[in-house]
Amino acid sequence: MVEATPTACIEVLQYPGSADMPPLLGMSALPESHIRVTGRWDLDGLCRARGRRACTATEWKRACIGTPRQSCLPLLKYRAPRWGKVRDRNALELVRLNQYPDPDEYPGCVSLVGARMMGATQEWVRVGNGWALTAGYWSREASCGDLVRSHAPRWHDYQTSGRCCLDREDAIDLLL
Repeated sequence: MVEATPTACIEVLQYPGSADMPPLLGMSALPESHIRVTGRWDLDGLCRARGRRACTATEWKRACIGTPRQSCLPLLKYRAPRWGKVRDRNALELVRLNQYPDPDEYPGCVSLVGARMMGATQEWVRVGNGWALTAGYWSREASCGDLVRSHAPRWHDYQTSGRCCLDREDAIDLLL
């Protein structure tokens, strides 16, 4: 984790936050109401299970500052998804649709604090009492400041993911 604001830390990479694993795609902000989805696919629940929380839009934006846009442009050719398999969160289909670049191939695509914020996925963030998606993903021109507020928190597709944050005093406690 790196410092996003004076009071919060943010994961360097999207959930699960490991350079050895790609981001979990098809993530919603909150759990779905229907039964066909098994396991956790919602950012809120995944972060809570780790003793963390979903990041706020302010934390995400501040961690994104200084990312050189020319290093994070859409890098691969866009392919339209087959929505049915995405709605069912078919893992093989999500892998096929994955077009984000390997972070190691684009080392310049990091923010001033050292986080990989753009050029990968669209991420869920908290905005007040609601949710929004960041506009940092690979299929469009990436941006630190733009938010997409048109989707319900249970919505997901082939490019939605997220990352967890932690209040700074909790992060310090973990290190001690």
